[in-house]
Amino acid sequence: MHWTKEWYKVIFSDEKKFNLDGPDGYSCYFHDLRKNEIILSRRRNDAGSVMVWGAISYNGPIDLVVIQGRQNSRSYINLLKKEICKFSSATDDKSFIFQHDNASIHRAHDVRQWFQQNNINVLDWPSLSPDLNIIENVWGWLSRELYKNGKQYNNKQDLEKGIKKCWSKLPIKYIRSLYDSMPSRIFDLIQKKGKSLNY
Repeated sequence: MHWTKEWYKVIFSDEKKFNLDGPDGYSCYFHDLRKNEIILSRRRNDAGSVMVWGAISYNGPIDLVVIQGRQNSRSYINLLKKEICKFSSATDDKSFIFQHDNASIHRAHDVRQWFQQNNINVLDWPSLSPDLNIIENVWGWLSRELYKNGKQYNNKQDLEKGIKKCWSKLPIKYIRSLYDSMPSRIFDLIQKKGKSLNY
């Protein structure tokens, strides 16, 4: 898959955790220099978070699903069953290719079997290459919007609403620029012999 248009067939997916009080391990925030600085208070580590699964296509965001409880291979398959009809309609080419990382539940035997039974092509993905996955850039954009000017959330319901609102504002132009960057990412990965990329 060396040509840009070939990447347009790929649906990128991933899970992401969002905390009530900001991204994991943050010590700063995105501050508008025209506004007064905000003093941040850091909550306890168990303050709460919302886990989501998201998927994008070249034509824009496909769906964002809030994950309740601990996910396993069975719950992942149930999620995919609900989303499968959206995959083919999200791409101009109905023979789409699905991407997910090498998390243990993604590699589980019953998950791989489900993809085979449904004739879904899954993109072979290198281990330890999150910077190659363009949806990581989407999560970064989402985090900047979600926690803009040091914003924090009082409860999971407000955080969930905030995540969904930001997701609905994802610019298609931005997503397409990420897809168009894939050939360069692959080239850079080869040049750097698998070392981290600057994306």
